[in-house]
Order: sequence, then structure tokens, then C-alpha cells
Amino acid sequence: MSAQTATGAIDWAALHERIRVAMEGLERGFEPDAVEVERRLAERAERLARAATAPPAAIDEIRILEFEIAGHPLAVDSRYVREVTADLVPVPVPHAPAWALGVVHLRGEMLTVLDFQALTGAGKSNGDGHLVVLQHRGRAIGLITDAIRGLRVVSRGRLDPVPATVHGHRRFYLGVSEQDTLVLDAGQFFEDGALTGIAADGSAGTRGSA
Repeated sequence: MSAQTATGAIDWAALHERIRVAMEGLERGFEPDAVEVERRLAERAERLARAATAPPAAIDEIRILEFEIAGHPLAVDSRYVREVTADLVPVPVPHAPAWALGVVHLRGEMLTVLDFQALTGAGKSNGDGHLVVLQHRGRAIGLITDAIRGLRVVSRGRLDPVPATVHGHRRFYLGVSEQDTLVLDAGQFFEDGALTGIAADGSAGTRGSA
């Protein structure tokens, strides 16, 4: 369509029509056709499906402190670990429970030292290494160990059940990690009836031997 007449004058109506047609073409270029719309919708649906089926954030991950007691690898949720110290020899307390090795003075605090082997009925511990101080709801106890292995992150949901070879006091364990480490439930040390010999200030009571 020519924008000029036979006499050379500008045909404004024709020019306007050409501009209108060109603008419509540009607008159509920015608007997806039915095929493109369907492709985009399918892509969005796929992204939403991937997000819905993706594993949840690692909210069940716990950082554990690994150590050894009587040659056995054990661990505890580091949230219960107040500190790790060494070179503290427990002072025996008369008539204390068999699992209480004694008490130590740690920066003015009298702390009961726990013999985990005796607590679980697996004999007496020979631990003379680091002392892991556990704390829960304002109460603290010390756990004697042979060696400290270090910190590691594990998934609580992927812990294996406690094997049948672990006798008695199975409630003291959360499970077994992929490295065959027994993960302790530190909260049970404070809330279980077996530890009623620990007074509110953490000192050993005067109960008879367990």
C-alpha cells in the first residue's frame, strides 16, 4: 500500500494504516502464541513439582561430639555439651551410687562425675582422660571418657536402631550413626530415675550403690 497518491501527495490515511499494522505485528511479537503459552505453563508446573518433591531442609541434623569409653565409640548431641576439660581427678563420695565416680571442683562448682559403664551395667570404666561436661535445664554432670574424637554432623532421622547386643538401659541411646557410633540421649541422664542420686546442684547424693 503506497502512502503517496498519483500526484505525489501524502496519503495520510494509508500511512496511518501501515503504522497500525506494524504496531500490531510488534505487539504480537511480544505476546506468546498458544504453543509458547503451553510450553511455559508446562515448565512452571515442572518447577513446582520439583519443589514439592524436594527433600526438606536438614532440620533433623544434629552436631555430635564423638568420644570413646572403654574402647567403644560413643557420641552425644553437642547442644548438651557445656565444655570438655582434662586433668581433673574425681574425689570419691562415701555411699554414692556405683555409677558416680565422685566429684570435681570446676571453677567453684561441685560436679558429679558419671561412670557410664557402671550406669549401663557394663562394668567399671577405666576412663582417665577428658571430662565431658553435660548440661540440661540448669543441671550439670561430668562424663569421664578415654579419648575425644571430635565433632560431626549426622541426621537424626537416619540413625539406625540400637542393636540387640546393647544390653539394658537402651533408653539412654538415640540410635547408631553410619559410623557405628552409639549416640547417647543426654536428656535421659538428667530425667531418668536411675540418676535420682544427683542432687539439684549436680552433687552426688547419699543413696546406696545401684
